[in-house]
Amino acid sequence: MMNIKATVKRMISHTSIYFTVLTAIYAFLVMVVNVSDEGAKLLVSQVLFLFLFFLLASAGQELLNWNQIPRGVGILLHYITLLFGFYTCFLIPMGMQGSKVFVGIFLFTLVYALIMGVRALIRARLRANSKKTEAYNKQYNHRRS
Repeated sequence: MMNIKATVKRMISHTSIYFTVLTAIYAFLVMVVNVSDEGAKLLVSQVLFLFLFFLLASAGQELLNWNQIPRGVGILLHYITLLFGFYTCFLIPMGMQGSKVFVGIFLFTLVYALIMGVRALIRARLRANSKKTEAYNKQYNHRRS
C-alpha cells in the first residue's frame, strides 16, 4: 500500500529541488552569456509553468518507482506524464501549432528514449555488479558436523 502523505512530501521535495537547481542554472547561464536585463527576465507565467512541469515530472517519477505495478506500465505512465507536462508547459505556451507540435513531441520522445536507455544500461550494470559481489554460500559438499 502506498503511503499518500509520504508520497506527497517526496513529490514536493523533488519538485522544489528540480525547480531550484534548474532556475539557478538558468540564472548562471544568463550571467555568463550576459543577456540584457529584458531578455533574461522570466515572466511569472513561465515560472509557474516550470514549477508545474517539475511537479508533473516528480509525479511521473513516483509512478516509475511504484512497485505495485509492472515495470513496463510504470515506464509508460512516466512517459505519458512527462509528455503531458512537456506539451502543457512548453509547447502550448510557446505557441506551437500543427506539424511543429509533432516535431516537438518526436524530439521529446527521442530524448526520453535515449535517457531511459542509458538509465536501463546503468541499472543493469549496477545489478550485475551487486550480484557478483554477493557472498557465495556453498550449497553442496557441506561438511557434516
